[in-house]
Amino acid sequence: HLDNRTRLGTHLDLSKEYDYFSVGVGGDVAWQSENNNTNQSLALNLYFDSIDLIRFDGSEDGTDSRTSMALTYRLAQILSGDSQAQLGGTISLQSGFLGTPYNSVFVEGGTSNTEVDEVLPDSRNRFSIFGSYRYRFTSSGAGEIASRIYTDDWGITGISLEPRWYQSFGKDMLLRFRLRHYDQSVSDY
Repeated sequence: HLDNRTRLGTHLDLSKEYDYFSVGVGGDVAWQSENNNTNQSLALNLYFDSIDLIRFDGSEDGTDSRTSMALTYRLAQILSGDSQAQLGGTISLQSGFLGTPYNSVFVEGGTSNTEVDEVLPDSRNRFSIFGSYRYRFTSSGAGEIASRIYTDDWGITGISLEPRWYQSFGKDMLLRFRLRHYDQSVSDY
């Protein structure tokens, strides 16, 4: 905490699987209004990945890399004693190998069998906006509606809608019921 209303945070992430290694770093700054009703935050995250390229037959075809960056702004506002809202957006940029580690498939057809490579661009820019509204209906139950709209330069546009219900049972148990609808267009690739 820099002062009563400003907070800085940072993280370092390491991930290792047999065909994947990733290092992530990031940080965020958050501000709280004087009356504690408004919170804003800005976060920057960077990931540096190494991916082993594996063919349909299990043979390896070298290693490639990927770099990902995401910048997220979030605004949370208490609207009344029973309601709050949140709004934000994320811009993310990726470059390098953006396919899956298993980047080819074996297609059987007629008298010939063919290996087909997954070929994707080596960059991707994405943008999403998200928001939610939560209302406390009773002392132990609250409802929320959340949504996200997403688009990228691969031709994908998506929208999600999530109604949620939170129900507490005493001090130690909270259940969350969630329904998620997601609709997405096809990729250009």
